[in-house]
Amino acid sequence: MGASFACPTRALAALRVQLSLILLDLLGLEVAFDQQLIFREDLGVDLGPLLGVVAMPGALQFGGDGVMPPPSRPKVQVVLESTNRRVDVLREGIDVAIRVRFPPLEESDLVVKRFAESKQRLVASPRLLAGLSNPPAPADLGGLPSLAWNPDRQSHDWRLDGPNGATAIVRHRPRLVTEDMVALRLAALNGVGICQLPTMVVRQDLKDGTLVDVLPDWAPKAGIIHAAFPSRRGLLPSVRALLDFLGTEFAELARLDEPRT
Repeated sequence: MGASFACPTRALAALRVQLSLILLDLLGLEVAFDQQLIFREDLGVDLGPLLGVVAMPGALQFGGDGVMPPPSRPKVQVVLESTNRRVDVLREGIDVAIRVRFPPLEESDLVVKRFAESKQRLVASPRLLAGLSNPPAPADLGGLPSLAWNPDRQSHDWRLDGPNGATAIVRHRPRLVTEDMVALRLAALNGVGICQLPTMVVRQDLKDGTLVDVLPDWAPKAGIIHAAFPSRRGLLPSVRALLDFLGTEFAELARLDEPRT
């Protein structure tokens, strides 16, 4: 069977799934040659944990409407690393990476499955905006306290699209910079600064009035929520089930963000 593999994916290693050496060889060959070589339903061993394990990095901090493992597939177990760092899907043994990137998406050897747009808004606590004109203009925001999510950047700006094709760039010096979207939302709620956040994260806050849309006629460019994985061929049933489920859930979240007519 050639060289045996200690474990074909990081998910199996994390859960310490015990498999026979022959089965490990078969699974390793599937990964190496990107082909499904065995019909798992016909094997005389319990592969429930294997069929249901998915290793997945992703920044899935989507507030109260967060995407969870599919309840209709109880054998699907998700090993989720929530991070904004760039992961090497192939080298790190990741089954599928869930990402939010802003267009254009960079070229990659991975298969990309788009789920939905992640619409963005500039939001703030109402008390932070006291004294500003109503509604304010982009030029009014430069001197106000702000928040940002990318610690790797040396400078920060909001790139906005407005009415009739207008655009604006607002440079700002954030008081807080972090990759933690939960921390950014809490800071915005506490009046620390203006923050660009996905609409799906702050939908309920906007409805409740604890946050307000700072520039109702202006918005940052929407991100693209997508999955990246090595190949469509030979996908484990658990990965296919998860991708189908995420596609449905993200489409519903995006629908809630559409303006009502």
